[in-house]
Order: sequence, then structure tokens, then C-alpha cells
Amino acid sequence: MEPLTQPCSLCGIICGVSLCSPCKALTGFSSEHLDWLDRQKHWHAPLPSVVQVTGILFPANEDAPRLVTVQCTVEHQNEVSDDDGAQVYRPGLQSFLGNGSYDGRLIDTFGMSGETIQKPLRLFTQVNDDLPLNQCVQKLMEGQAAHDWRGNLLVMKAPDINSAKYVDTSMDDLPCIKAFFEWYPVRFYSITISATGWSM
Repeated sequence: MEPLTQPCSLCGIICGVSLCSPCKALTGFSSEHLDWLDRQKHWHAPLPSVVQVTGILFPANEDAPRLVTVQCTVEHQNEVSDDDGAQVYRPGLQSFLGNGSYDGRLIDTFGMSGETIQKPLRLFTQVNDDLPLNQCVQKLMEGQAAHDWRGNLLVMKAPDINSAKYVDTSMDDLPCIKAFFEWYPVRFYSITISATGWSM
């Protein structure tokens, strides 16, 4: 049996005939029909393969953090869905952290035992102890960081703890990040990211 290739002439759904069953059942172009067609076009619109999200970069050789645009590759778990679980954002870390494997540390509280934050942050670093000491963190923390961070650091924000998407980060998130720098590595969650994928 050959695959269906012909789209419906009204709604554009691939159905193999000139009119799909729902369009054939409807007569005329009532407002309800037009609304239905608009919904169909929205539901079957191609989903984006790349999205841009704002992150905070802590450059190793600069004095201050700055906002950057991160290209995220979108992986779709099923063809059409608005559910957060249906899409996974894979941030392009190489542009900011260099080649190699990366760690992603979860920041879900304000400080070591503080209030849970509604939109958790993830701090990405390159796994490489030979990178230079991060001067940006040293200056921001006035030498009081609990860990000697090395290389560039990138912070991104998720809409909630269970989401695999990211939303825009802003400098308003800086106090929470500073609180994390004060106590890490006492308690943390980490994932390792390599060319083959992510692991906890």
C-alpha cells in the first residue's frame, strides 16, 4: 500500500483524497468551519527544530556575567503536542563552554537550605580541571566562592522542576546563583552531558 501524500484541499491534512472526512461533513464556510480550519492548521503546523533562549554566561576571563542567546535544538517526543513532556530542549553548550563533556548542576533552592525556587536553574560547566580559574565568579563573590570554578559557566532556567524545556533567564536570577556559589559543593544534583547524550 502506497503512503498517503495528497493533502485535503481545505485544511491541508494529508488524507489521500481531495477532502478529508471532517471537511466533507461540513457544508459552506460558516464561522465554526473557519475556526475549525484555523485550529487544524495550527495543530498540524511544523514544530520548530531550534529555539532561542536567554542564559547567563560567566566568562572565565571577564569581570562580569552577561546575558547571552542560547540556541536550543528541540527534540519532539511525539508529532503534535502542547505538553511540556513532548519536547526536550538541548542547549548548544559548545558555543559557550568549548568542546568536551559538560556537567549540569541543579539550583532549586535559594541557598543551601533556603526556599525552593519556582523556576529552577541549571549551571552548566565543562568537565576539565585544566581550564583557567573563572575570574568572573571570583570577582562576583569577592573571593568567597566555596568552589574554585574553572572555565566559562552558563546558567539556564526551566519553567518547572519536571520540564525538559528552558525559558529566558535574567539578571534577577543572579542573587540565587550567588547563594549557590556560597555553599556548593556541600549538596548538589549533577548530570553529565557528552556527545552521546545526558546522564544523571
